[in-house]
Amino acid sequence: MLRDVIAVESDIQKNLDLEKKRVCEWLDKVRNDAEEEIVREEERVREELARSIVGAKAEAEAEAAEIVEKAVARAGILKGLGSESLKDIALKRITRILPGGIL
Repeated sequence: MLRDVIAVESDIQKNLDLEKKRVCEWLDKVRNDAEEEIVREEERVREELARSIVGAKAEAEAEAAEIVEKAVARAGILKGLGSESLKDIALKRITRILPGGIL
């Protein structure tokens, strides 16, 4: 009877060792899968960020080009004005900027 108990205990221990090994292998697989998923997600986020930067840069360049185009058009208009007209425009702008107007 003692031999039977020892044999059963030995069998249980082998089963426990086998199950422990399977659990460790499963945990390693889950860990590796999770790490791979993290790497894929990081790459996706990097690519999305790069696309966002390219888009933002293109948008900023377009906006800057529009500002330059408007400035060039305004400069052309001002260039065609006489010095008295420019003086009047400058004085009007100065009175808006300086408190109390021009001295």
